[in-house]
Amino acid sequence: MAEIGRIAIDSRRNDSLYELVAHVGVARVKELLDEVDALDRAPHRPDLARIIYIRFAAVDPEAAVDDVIARAYRTSWLTAVFRAWAHADLDAAVARAQTLDGQAKLLATRAILELELPAWQREKIADRLGGVAILASMRADEDLRGETDFSVAWGKAVLIADDTVRRQRLEEIVAAWAEQDPIAAMAAATELAAQPPSGDPLSPSLGLLLQNRVMEIWATADTEGAVAWISEQESTRTVQSTTNTLIIAVAQGSLADAISTLDVLPEDLVAIAQRGFVASMSQRDVNDADFDHLMDWYTSLEPANKTFLAPFLSQAVVARDAERAFDWAVSLEGGAQRNAVLNVTWRISLNEPEMAKRLVKTIDDEALQQIAAENLVNTEAAEDPRGALDWASSFTSKTVRRELVNAVFRRWSSVDPDEAVREVLRMRDADIRDDVASRIASSLMSGERAQAFGESRVDLAEQLFEAIRSPDVRRDLAKALQRYYVATEPDPAKARRYAARIGKRD
Repeated sequence: MAEIGRIAIDSRRNDSLYELVAHVGVARVKELLDEVDALDRAPHRPDLARIIYIRFAAVDPEAAVDDVIARAYRTSWLTAVFRAWAHADLDAAVARAQTLDGQAKLLATRAILELELPAWQREKIADRLGGVAILASMRADEDLRGETDFSVAWGKAVLIADDTVRRQRLEEIVAAWAEQDPIAAMAAATELAAQPPSGDPLSPSLGLLLQNRVMEIWATADTEGAVAWISEQESTRTVQSTTNTLIIAVAQGSLADAISTLDVLPEDLVAIAQRGFVASMSQRDVNDADFDHLMDWYTSLEPANKTFLAPFLSQAVVARDAERAFDWAVSLEGGAQRNAVLNVTWRISLNEPEMAKRLVKTIDDEALQQIAAENLVNTEAAEDPRGALDWASSFTSKTVRRELVNAVFRRWSSVDPDEAVREVLRMRDADIRDDVASRIASSLMSGERAQAFGESRVDLAEQLFEAIRSPDVRRDLAKALQRYYVATEPDPAKARRYAARIGKRD
């Protein structure tokens, strides 16, 4: 399912999924829906579920309706179920729709009424489901479809009372209009964003959505004209958004054309376009030649641009080949290398944590290895501090090992200080133990801890003081404890005790 979800081209993705679900039963359908639920980062997740629900409706429509409503569903899912059901058994679908309430009933009613039915039958169903107003809106919408003057049709659509019907109709008009006169279509969408109809708070966001839809169509059909229009605009957030849409639309057709387009965009829009272009690569299929072209283009960029784009390109490279992504990240230099390595190893760890750990250990540069490993160990320490400690302790470099062990205990002591301190006291490496003990002790009696958890744990800091063997570390911690018992929790006896220990080399 994850593989299908990564297919960027709609027709190919849908064909693959239709083939997968063509002969499955209810149990497998539910398993597939659960798999889709787990793909929380997949951009096409709603559409994957919609297609699976069409199959669900074919094998058990009653159960399909129940399943949709039980989830935090999208409107397209319930619509798909009732449309498929009504095609197969109109009477049963209408009867089930009668039992629904609220938005679910409205969606089911509209899905059924959108079928090609005789006028008398639609009216009868509308009356039975309480959908007379829905049918009236649909008929008004059908009347608008016959309008050939886009500006007139737009003006009428803006006045439609029903918010859902109005938005749907405006989307249909602007798509057709953009194919004939994108400049006029863009102007209409821009005006809608600037002056929304009263009572519809979603119109400004709808205006931006329609502007991007116009740009998508325009850029695909006439890239040069779309770039010329963008070049004449001020660099507002809206223009930045439409620029992003332009470059992604061009890249869908030709990666080489997209790279060429980046070279002719206004200078103040190049960065946003580069980021959108690179980020979009992780959401589409890229053949080997295009992938090599993409990497060659990245190599040609200035160092500052490489650093900025490294996290975005990391996502695209990891999605294609995790180990190659890691090799690429390590091969970079400076800030770009650091950003790429951190992002690549983190992304790999989401699905293959052991692979991420193995790869980090192959990094030769100790400073880079430490940063990458600490990124992973911080995450693991929150869930399995002992496992994180075992891994941190396995590094060859004592410098890296010291910092990673400290990172583990920093996280561990924040959630379970008693167990973390017990573990510190069991450590055999005296140098690292003293370093960890000193750092943890300072955090346990800090004001930040008291503010966050409602208490300090100076008692544990005192236990750690007694375990420290390094005279210099003991002296520094004695100073901190003496200050604590003077200023934070006044205790003259303990303050004198630790003051006496400051100069004592025991």
